[in-house]
Amino acid sequence: MRSAFDGGSAAPATFTQVFADSERDMVLTLQTQPGGVESTPNDLRQPVTIAGWDDAFLTVGGLRLVASEPGGFVRLAGTGIDSDQAVSILTSMRRRARGTAGWDLSEAWNDLVEINGAWEDSAGQRSITWFDGDRVVAQMLSSPASTHLIAQALGASFQRVDVNGTHGWLNSTDSRRSIVWANPDGTVVVLGTVDSSIDPLVLARSVQVLDRAAYEAATTTQVPAGVGDGCDGSLFC
Repeated sequence: MRSAFDGGSAAPATFTQVFADSERDMVLTLQTQPGGVESTPNDLRQPVTIAGWDDAFLTVGGLRLVASEPGGFVRLAGTGIDSDQAVSILTSMRRRARGTAGWDLSEAWNDLVEINGAWEDSAGQRSITWFDGDRVVAQMLSSPASTHLIAQALGASFQRVDVNGTHGWLNSTDSRRSIVWANPDGTVVVLGTVDSSIDPLVLARSVQVLDRAAYEAATTTQVPAGVGDGCDGSLFC
């Protein structure tokens, strides 16, 4: 079954980059909002000093580091990363050349491989869901801006794999096996399966780009009987 939604958002423009290091099970997300003002309440801020930034703070609770200047702010979040490492990353990263969005990490962090970098309102998302009756067995999501799904798909532990010459990241849990990779055109693909007979890496390597007519001929928009709304029928929700 296929589904899709269009891009476009009234929210402030945000450029999101996601990096992963499979050796240390690190997932790093950088969100840059030009002209934005971070709205975290003062009582949840733990101020820190970061060279080159007018203001910076850690948040109480889960790891989040924010650094701001009059031109906007950067928000760092991640798993497998402590607060000292977060400060080190933010201190050492460098803006890309004028006209190119995003940041480059220093050589000290070159094991963190960038999976994706995209403006969050730049594109919609397409999904394909495979059913056995009303039971979901696999699902694939694709978008140039699927950054919000990457950390969820990878979980706390993952390994780097090869998907037809492209870096991929594979996570296995008791209930779901997921793989994330980015195509050369910048499209991020998140694929998961809950059927033990399906090898997610073999499935990922079989994925091919189709023209619209072939894509629609091979799929349907009809929801199987017994599948409800919302998260019912989804592996990533």
